[in-house]
Amino acid sequence: MSESRKEDPHVVGQTPAAGFATTEGHAEDPMTDRQAVILRDLADRADERFDGNLNRKQAEERIAWLREKLGEKE
Repeated sequence: MSESRKEDPHVVGQTPAAGFATTEGHAEDPMTDRQAVILRDLADRADERFDGNLNRKQAEERIAWLREKLGEKE
């Protein structure tokens, strides 16, 4: 009675330690909710603007840049 589950392609490749989904294969998709939360927090702390219209790849790059600016490690 076990039912097979298909993996959601948007969940595959997520790395909990990184805190946001990888962009492999989905770079042009809108940023994930998790990325938006992280990005908003980092932008607020870095006194930078938050852009909610980024795609996953752009959000990943912006998160990395803000973390570097704030002197934080991933």
